[in-house]
Amino acid sequence: MSNHSKASDVYSLALVFLHLATRKVPFSEIGSFSEIQAKRQKSPADHPKMVHGLSDSLSGLLRQCWNADPEARPQIDSISRSLEQGTSALYGISS
Repeated sequence: MSNHSKASDVYSLALVFLHLATRKVPFSEIGSFSEIQAKRQKSPADHPKMVHGLSDSLSGLLRQCWNADPEARPQIDSISRSLEQGTSALYGISS
């Protein structure tokens, strides 16, 4: 049986966002994929290290997406709205 769900997709999407924003591979400080899996199984609340320079709103959104409780992660439409608002604020665009 697969453990894939919308919540796991949200977690993964946040990893992609972090990679795009920082140009660094999430969990790269850990090493191999098997070490990452072992760490996540031991402590599911762990998430990639945040880097300085990310906005508070993006950092907060990523942390929400990595919530240890999959049911507490935001829905994709909520993520989309947050990103639209953040982009609008960044470029001075009013909704």
